[in-house]
Amino acid sequence: MEKRKRAPGGGRRPGEFGKLEAVMSLRLPAKLRAKLQRAANQSGRTLSGELIWRLNASLGGPERPDFMYQIVRKLDSMSYEIGSMLVEAKQGLGLKSKRRK
Repeated sequence: MEKRKRAPGGGRRPGEFGKLEAVMSLRLPAKLRAKLQRAANQSGRTLSGELIWRLNASLGGPERPDFMYQIVRKLDSMSYEIGSMLVEAKQGLGLKSKRRK
């Protein structure tokens, strides 16, 4: 009996990183692999996907997470707004603002 072939379109689909061509094998300490696996599970990526994402992020590749810069900008503007609101609240309560040195 002849081995059955895959259905048309079957097989592994390209993931978030597109077509992967190069194969690389490396040895990792068990604890580091476990940390990577936990991070992959939390992010919803495969272990390989997590490694690729982290390498791109650290090396400034095309998939660099720009959302980190957006988060920092939002937090910065929010901290400014919160500071302004605190000053107004203290003034409304008749409290003096203390300056940090």
